Amino acid sequence: MKSKEWSLFLSLAPGVGAKTYSRLITALGSTKAVFEASKRELEAIPGIRPSVIETLLSPGTLLEKGKEVLRDLQEHKIGYITLEQKDYPLSLKIIPYPPPVLYYKGNPSTLKEPCFTVVGTRGASPYGLNMAFNLSKGLAHAGLVIISGLARGIDTSAHKGALSTGITAAFLGSGLDTLYPPENRRLAQSIIEKGGAILSPYPPGTPPERGHFPRRNLLMAALGTGVLVVEAGEKSGALMTAHYARNMGKEIFALPGPVGLSRTRGVHTLIKEGAHLIEDTQDILNVLHIKGKKAPRKPPMTETEKRVWETLEEGALPIEVLMEKCDLTLQEAYSLLLQMELKGLIASGGGNIFMRRAL
Repeated sequence: MKSKEWSLFLSLAPGVGAKTYSRLITALGSTKAVFEASKRELEAIPGIRPSVIETLLSPGTLLEKGKEVLRDLQEHKIGYITLEQKDYPLSLKIIPYPPPVLYYKGNPSTLKEPCFTVVGTRGASPYGLNMAFNLSKGLAHAGLVIISGLARGIDTSAHKGALSTGITAAFLGSGLDTLYPPENRRLAQSIIEKGGAILSPYPPGTPPERGHFPRRNLLMAALGTGVLVVEAGEKSGALMTAHYARNMGKEIFALPGPVGLSRTRGVHTLIKEGAHLIEDTQDILNVLHIKGKKAPRKPPMTETEKRVWETLEEGALPIEVLMEKCDLTLQEAYSLLLQMELKGLIASGGGNIFMRRAL
């Protein structure tokens, strides 16, 4: 069996989290050596539970589980990188107890490029969605890989903005066979097709439970050279990501909003604590000492896209009205509107209502 597979199997052992995995490897030198160790050798390692020792001494059930996971990975076309491999992102290796295994779809080597993290609330305003899109669009155009969490709201807009000019990567709090939210499956596929990646520290079959997201947020904070928060409450995963990043000595950026709203209180708290107040992409690039490129030209439109664009001149419209006015089926409308969003031509205001973006 390959050393990579030994690492995967060890990471799947009940009671073996990142800390226990690290202790075992530090003491015994390799994952294969862990499975070959005697009871006395395992008991001599501080902090290893008796239940873990018992599993490692009689690993039959664990090895069967590992083989099942390998079959699932092959079935769902999911790759994996282990902590011991050279391809494992260096920025994650420096955090205390990095995940032993990263699962991915797409191109994980994109994480070797300079990355920047954009996060925010799921219940974003049209203003917040538009700003997340435009800021991510500008940062991606400047050469940064935009990291976010594929969640509804700000995360979704950040990924779409990045895709209009560059590359983005998404970190999930679930297994990659369970993309959440389900309406972002097309977006996830676009991320992969355009050279980015979808990643997770959790194996296939892991549901998107609340307890998984702090770990996901830590990884997003570690990957970015900085973190931008666009609309966030006082207690939110976005603020958690920013605080993780601050503790790592990274730059924190915040987009201000109207006073008195729950979705802006967390952002304003960050500003009071010293986060950079920003108004446009250039504010971020200046702090990071990155020379921005010239603004991208207005993207070309097909005849059908022009028809939708002209129809939206009268204001935001629901998808049903666009279907009627532009003679589109529901499937054609969804596909076309997604492509126009990725080009930065239109924005979704929620509830299947679409509007033009300022170009």
